[in-house]
This record gives sequence, structure tokens and C-alpha cells, in this order.
Amino acid sequence: MRKLLVTGSSGLIGSRVVALAAQSGFEIVPLHRGGGADICDAHSLQGAVAAVADAAALVHLAAFTDVSAAHQQDGDKHGACFQVNVCGTENVAAACRAASLPWVHVSTDFVFGGGKVEPYTEADTPDPIEWYGRTKLDAEHVARDAGATIARVSFPYSVPPAPKPDLVRWVVGALRDGKELRLFDDQYITPTFVDDIATALLILA
Repeated sequence: MRKLLVTGSSGLIGSRVVALAAQSGFEIVPLHRGGGADICDAHSLQGAVAAVADAAALVHLAAFTDVSAAHQQDGDKHGACFQVNVCGTENVAAACRAASLPWVHVSTDFVFGGGKVEPYTEADTPDPIEWYGRTKLDAEHVARDAGATIARVSFPYSVPPAPKPDLVRWVVGALRDGKELRLFDDQYITPTFVDDIATALLILA
């Protein structure tokens, strides 16, 4: 079994990467604060990565993903959103560089502004319109400069049990309970089954 380092292994996507890893020939080594590997602490992260001498790759999933909370931090480079998404990615890049380790950086469709009518593709120029998307684009620049593989994902959803609610389960639950749903009418999204995302990330790794 090849060892695969994963940040954000307890999240919605990360937990499925962990669950599906064995069938791709990987043994997961989670990198998390409780295990002494805080992505916002360059020293601890570099030590944790270096300690796994035979790792095959790293998948970087840890991120600040609360878009509404990020909006409240707009422009604040000392806020949690910037510190986790950008500075944390800089630390991942440095740790992987020091260990000569290839890595996959997981980004988001929020790097686009939504001005296109047609679906976005990899060839489109990013133009984020809010703080979460801007921090994720800054993180992409870090990853690209470091030679990482970048994967953009969109609105992951899972089946129970899952570590946190997702858009699909929220909509289904509200409809089952007879509740009124207040949703956007100016945005097209592509909810993506989390197992498909996890499988793709393992293939990239």
C-alpha cells in the first residue's frame, strides 16, 4: 500500500477519500491539528510531512469554506479564511517542496464570477467576485507556482452518514418537512456526488 497524506481528511470530501483509498492502493496518513500537523503552522506541518518518508503524494483538502463567514472577513488577510486558504496552502507547498512530494490542490468553482451563460471550463479566466473565491484563487496561484495538480470541485453532496450537511440533503430535508425554501434565482450550479470527487482525486494522486 502506498501512503497518501491528506489534509482535511475529516471533511465531507476528505472522509470519502479516506473511505475509498484502499481500493486505489493507498493507505491514508491524515494531517490534522490534533495529530500535530497544523497547516497554519509551517514548522509542525513540515515535520509531519517529512516524518512519512515513503509517501507517494499529498492531497490538500483543508480549507475555510464558509462563504458567508468569509464575506464578513472581506479583505482581511489576518482572518481565518485567508490564513487557512492562502497561508495554509503556502505551508503545504513548502512542506511538499522540502520532501520532493507531488501534491493535489483542491479548489472550487467559486474562482469564477458567474458572468458566463455557458458552463465554465478549465480554459476560462478566473474572476472571483467575493472573498472566499479570491482566497481560493490566491491559493491556486501558490499551488500552480509549486507545480501541484489543481482540481476544482463544485457543491459536493453525500449520503448519510456524512460529517456535515450539504446543499442536496438540506433541500430534500426541507421539502420532506413541508418547509418553504428560499433559494437563489441567478445562479446555475453543478452538485457533484462526493464519491465521484474522491475517486477522481485518488486517480490524480
